[in-house]
Amino acid sequence: PQSVATLEVEEERGGATDDEPTPADPITTNLDIRVNAPDRIFVRGLGLDMTLGGGITVEGTAADPLISGGFDLVQGRLDVAGQTWNFNRGGLAFNAQGSPELDVAASRDVGDITAIIAVEGPVSGPAISLTSEPPMAQGEIASRILFGEGMGGITAVQAVQATELLATLQGNSGRGVLGTARETLGIDQLSVDQTADGGASVSAGTYVSDGVFIGVNQGVGDVGSEVEIEVDITDTIKFEGTTGNRNNSRVGISVEWDY
Repeated sequence: PQSVATLEVEEERGGATDDEPTPADPITTNLDIRVNAPDRIFVRGLGLDMTLGGGITVEGTAADPLISGGFDLVQGRLDVAGQTWNFNRGGLAFNAQGSPELDVAASRDVGDITAIIAVEGPVSGPAISLTSEPPMAQGEIASRILFGEGMGGITAVQAVQATELLATLQGNSGRGVLGTARETLGIDQLSVDQTADGGASVSAGTYVSDGVFIGVNQGVGDVGSEVEIEVDITDTIKFEGTTGNRNNSRVGISVEWDY
């Protein structure tokens, strides 16, 4: 209608731009940290029980830290094959990537040699080496560690035990001769031991259910055999029973605590 005014509308648009916004500079966090621990660093495992002391410095940035310093042996021991070994050196340092690495060596006079066990490399997976003075093959060293004499003076059973020691030191615990046999047979325990009269006995067993173990001990030759059973009644109380082909049966209750 003529009474309605007509308004002309003009739309104004701001000038568009294709420029991307400039990102803010990342925040850089500079590090300057010093840690001093005279005797508060503990390393335990693989037979090691060590107390270390020293200090480290952390510099650089949070994105690229630089770690220097390390820790040296204060006190400790290395237990191998039920024996306590004396440390020749011991320490923990950081490599170029900032990962801690062990450098430990211990020695013990065994028979006519000095056996040396070294633990070196990253803490997450160190390598263990066995050497001696004068130099000998590892089998000869292991034989002297366990029995005080070379391979030529030990029995076949003892030779197997020496091989098992080497497998353990090389990080293949359970992967020696007996370990492979255990896996092949599908059992939980297999061992070869020497009897008091110089004979040999073989023990094998498996867990038939949670906390119930059944095993067999068989002597080589006219030594006899036994069947054993162990039942975990509680975490600390265990029922044990054995019966043999020579009327040598026995039962008992044992109590154990881990501490």
